[in-house]
This record gives sequence, C-alpha cells and structure tokens, in this order.
Amino acid sequence: MAVQTAADSVPPLTSPLLEAGLASDVEKRSRLPKGSKVLLAIAAATLVVSLMVYMTGTPIRYPPIVEGPGSLAENAQRRLDHTVNDAAFHILMNRPKLCDTSVNQASGYFVVDAASNKKYFFWFFEARHSPETAPTTFWLSGGPGASSMLALLAENGPCTVNSEGTDTIYNPYSWTEASNMVWVDQPAGTGFSIGGSYDADEAEVGQDMYHFMQTFFKHFPTYNKDVHVVGESYGGHYVPAVVNTVVEHNTELSIGLAPKGRVPIDMKGMAIGNGMTNTIEQIKWLPKMAYDSGTAPSVVDFETYQKMQSRVDGVVDAVAKCDKTGDKDVCQTAWNDFTKELMAPVMEGGYNMYDLRLKGHYNWTGINTWLNNPEIRREIGAEKEWEAVSIEVYKTLTPKDFLQTYDNLVPPLLAMGLKVLIYAGDQDYPCNWLGNRAWTEKLEWDHRDDFQLAPYQQFIAPAVGLDDNSITEIIVGSMRHFRNFAFLRVSNAGHMVPMDKPAESLHMFEEFLRGRVPEALY
Repeated sequence: MAVQTAADSVPPLTSPLLEAGLASDVEKRSRLPKGSKVLLAIAAATLVVSLMVYMTGTPIRYPPIVEGPGSLAENAQRRLDHTVNDAAFHILMNRPKLCDTSVNQASGYFVVDAASNKKYFFWFFEARHSPETAPTTFWLSGGPGASSMLALLAENGPCTVNSEGTDTIYNPYSWTEASNMVWVDQPAGTGFSIGGSYDADEAEVGQDMYHFMQTFFKHFPTYNKDVHVVGESYGGHYVPAVVNTVVEHNTELSIGLAPKGRVPIDMKGMAIGNGMTNTIEQIKWLPKMAYDSGTAPSVVDFETYQKMQSRVDGVVDAVAKCDKTGDKDVCQTAWNDFTKELMAPVMEGGYNMYDLRLKGHYNWTGINTWLNNPEIRREIGAEKEWEAVSIEVYKTLTPKDFLQTYDNLVPPLLAMGLKVLIYAGDQDYPCNWLGNRAWTEKLEWDHRDDFQLAPYQQFIAPAVGLDDNSITEIIVGSMRHFRNFAFLRVSNAGHMVPMDKPAESLHMFEEFLRGRVPEALY
C-alpha cells in the first residue's frame, strides 16, 4: 500500500449539481425577551494581528458546475417550511438559490437582542447526503470581527467565487459532504450582521450565540441532533465560550430553571483550527515559529530571533497581568509590547502572517465583489454592505478580550464526554502549531498525564486526484490523542486549513464528527 505525504496540490473531483427550487421568501416578526443571567464569568481573546481584510493571494480552483435534472423531496421541503410559533423569536429569512442548488438552504437574520437591535446573519446549507440524519455544525470565523461568509466562500463551503466575483465554482470538498452547516456572522456587527451595540466580552458573545441557536432550532427542529461548533483563529475564544454557554443552559433546562420555551441543544463536540485559546502559553512560541519551527521557513535572522526571545518573558508577564486584572490601561500596555516585540519583526519582513511561505496578502476581491452585488444581497436577504472584517468589532474586543485566556473552559467539556479537536496548519505564524501543541499538552484535565504520554502518530487520509494511481493514502500530519481530546498538526497548511488542504480537512472533519479519529491513525 503506497502512502504519500500531504500533497501541496490536490486536483479536485467533478460532481454534478441538481436543480432545486427554494424560491419563496419567509418573514416572521415577533418579540425577543430579555436574556437570562449569564452563568459563565468568561474572559476571551485570541490572536490574529493583521486583519483578514488586508490579506491577499491566489484563490483555489475547482471544476465548473455540471448541472442536471432533479427536484427536492417533499420531506426536505417540509423541513424548511416549518414555522415558529414561539413569540420569543424574531426572524427575517430568505430562501436563496445560489452556490449549491442541489441542497436545501436558507439565509437571513435572526434577532438575538431586540433591545439593542442585534441581528445575526447566517447562511445554512443542508448536508449533501442524508441531511435528515446528518450532524449539524455551526461555523464561527475569528478576527475578531471576521465574517464567516469568507470561510464559506474560500474554505469549506459548498462553493467558491471566481477571481472576478462574477460566478461561483462548485466545491467537491465542502463540509456539507458530512454535515448540515450553518455559517454565522457573529458577534453583532460582523460581516452582514447588524449590531446596535457591540459585544465587549465572551460572556456576551456566548449568550448571543446561544439565543441564535435557540432561534435556529425553534425554526428547524429537525436539525437539533449531533450538534458541533467549529471555529478558527479568534474562534479559539468564541467556540469554548459558546459551547459552555449551551451546556450551562442545557443544565438549567434539565433541572427546570430555564425560561419557558427553551429547547435543549444536542451538543456533541467542538473543534478549533489555528485558534488562540491560551494566549499566555501560545505567545511564548512566536520567536521559535519565526526562526526555527521545523516546519515553516525562517523569516527572521538569528540576531532578531535572539532579541525576540529575550523580550518574550516580559511580554508574557504583561499579558498575564492583563488576563488577571482586566484593567484597560494594563491591557493596552501589554498589547503594545506584544505587537512591538513579537509581531512587528515578522510583519516588517513583508511575510504573509498566515502562511510564512508567502509574501504579501491574500486577495478577497472576488468574494467582496460577489457578496456586494445588489442581486446577490437581495437573494440572500442581506440588509447592509458586506465587509470581510469589522473594524468596530475588532476595536471593541482588542486589546482586553484579545489577550485573555480561554483554555479553562475546555476541561469541563472533556469531563462531560464532549469531543474536542484542536488542529493547526504548520505554516501559520500568530496562531501557530507550536503554541497550540503546548497549551493542549499542559491543559489541566482528568487525563492530562495520559494525554502527555500518548505518542504522536501519523494521521492518514485517502489520496484524491493524484496522477500516481498506486498511491492510495497520504499523510495529513501528526496527531496526539487520548479518549475524546485530540491535537492535530496539519502539514503544509497555513492559518486556513480547509483552504490549503480541502480534501484532507474534509476527511479530518468527517472522522471528528463520527468520533473515529483514532481509527485514522497508523
């Protein structure tokens, strides 16, 4: 059996599309009650220093759309026709026929806080296979303030957008191959979402996202099964906060303390890709990532590396003080030290922070053009102009929330038996694999010692589209796992693993959902 290491370029497979009809718009309006007391005292942060809006690069290529005959099954249509009779939720929703017309989809707004007019924009696609039994996954991009529509159209959604922004291209490696998917622009003000006020911390983020999920499952109860939350980058803070909020409210429901009308959410697990979860631990590894990571090119000289290394303890102390006190001035000082001593040396070299193999920035012009086309916005029900990153959201959460840690929220989830996967492309700088490996190894949970003693093993995926037919499998990267906790380093991938390794990341996602990650190890 031949095995090849993760290929830098995997030609995609072709796949026919079916014509499908989802033309009618839905508009339902009612009141949203004031939120219940937030049970978690959480502080958040994560680290993506140069904003996604300034990144540029070459879009991935997929085969042209192949259209064919087909129609929606009646039961599938009924799933989307279900209406909400609960006066606690406010819904503004469209039924687009874009991107992947072979599946049911819905997009628009759910109001999560009527008092401040917070409205979350989402785009939902049913799974391509057996949606009635498939898991349901919510995707949260990072930033802070980065739109999940960027991930939908550049990473793991049903389609990508051509460089001119005039058409979409079918993605055979969409995560809808394995799950019903909901891409959400959050917190309020991100992407197409609207915020009369901006969330200042992860307690608010978690609570608002919980209200969104309640609305979603009130409207689409069929999909409230095997629920997972997956995020990227600043999602290293969002995701644990959201999952913990859901778990806390589920507990309230189980003992009869929740407000009438709430439904339990069938939460099964979470995953974070190139996230910043334990800021204090992760920033210690930035100098080594810049100079001697063992996986990415060296982007600073030895003298600069030594200088960075000599300053890192001082920066860590400043960030730890911010994390402990939450004082605005203390956090601003820590932020200034962090950006000057650990980020600027790499940024000044002109390197792409999210893929150290590259210079310059990624280019999202095509996506920006397509999403801001008035016809597209009308079709998906978007009420404002789209932006890749909201500067207002970014400024509200930076630096205080940005520099705080979140790993303490993970052990209770592991103790409950929820699946937790931390994965990281090994070419990323700010949320690099070294730092993610370090915090997962040091995490205080019931099986910490067992996890630390577990060997790193190769993670294998089926070979797809290679010229050499004798190669049946490829090595995606290396993984350490014990029971329901796993860390995976993805070889030759940057900050956005699904964009760089579409086939491999889909396999990773499928195995994670099935709870079969250990079976993929050799």
